[in-house]
Amino acid sequence: MKFVRSIEKIAGWLFGSNRPVTPIPSLSEMIDQARQDWLYAQQFYNDVTDNDLIEYAAYLIKTTERKYMYLVKQARRTGAIRKIYSNCLGK
Repeated sequence: MKFVRSIEKIAGWLFGSNRPVTPIPSLSEMIDQARQDWLYAQQFYNDVTDNDLIEYAAYLIKTTERKYMYLVKQARRTGAIRKIYSNCLGK
């Protein structure tokens, strides 16, 4: 965390302190967002009526699914998946 704060200070110095520094989301937040994006892509595919958008919707499903699966794999690899599920269960 010290490293992240140092980078934030340097960014504030370089770009001016008026610019707000957005915090880096946690892995669990990124997984939640990726899952929501994947569900949105599936719903978009189901709602598409224009033939030109069907291919795009299928591509969107594939890419959002891969992003979600990648993040879950990273969480499993780092052991964070247990932490994420235990937080969901209130443990």
